[in-house]
Amino acid sequence: NAVNIVADAVTTANVIDVSADALETGSALKIDDNSANTGNRDTVQIIQQNTAALGAVALSVTSMGGKEGVFVDKNYSDTSAATIRGVLIDVDKTAATTTDNTIVGIDLAVNNETATNGTNDMSGIKINTTLTHAADAGTTTVKAIEASAIAGTNGASESLGATISATGADINTG
Repeated sequence: NAVNIVADAVTTANVIDVSADALETGSALKIDDNSANTGNRDTVQIIQQNTAALGAVALSVTSMGGKEGVFVDKNYSDTSAATIRGVLIDVDKTAATTTDNTIVGIDLAVNNETATNGTNDMSGIKINTTLTHAADAGTTTVKAIEASAIAGTNGASESLGATISATGADINTG
């Protein structure tokens, strides 16, 4: 490690606190990994590993300004066969429990309750999926949404591929 910070005694303060109130076009933190090594690695790794810390959040992002809260730009230029993902979210509940659980992979809330005029358009999820071969060869299959709901057979079970509800407007389609 080039820098190693041991702050095991810190209980309520921030271990690292960066204040950059005069920023104009710079960044408060920039990490640049330009290594050509093809081995697996994480450029940034955040680990919250104590299973007893039920209220801990591994990464919290709050954005008050700017038009995007989080921007992910994934570019992949290798030509070999691969599965490329812009974002991969893996949620596993690993403990065997007898209590009631609700497990959600992505919980998205989009709200605008302050508009007073104008035309306002809101999408909870907007998907634009484009696949075009550069040559007139091969086969393309484009899916805007691919969903699979798999339920177990122990106990009472129900598996729903999708539930859609649209209410509250003059015209509701769903």
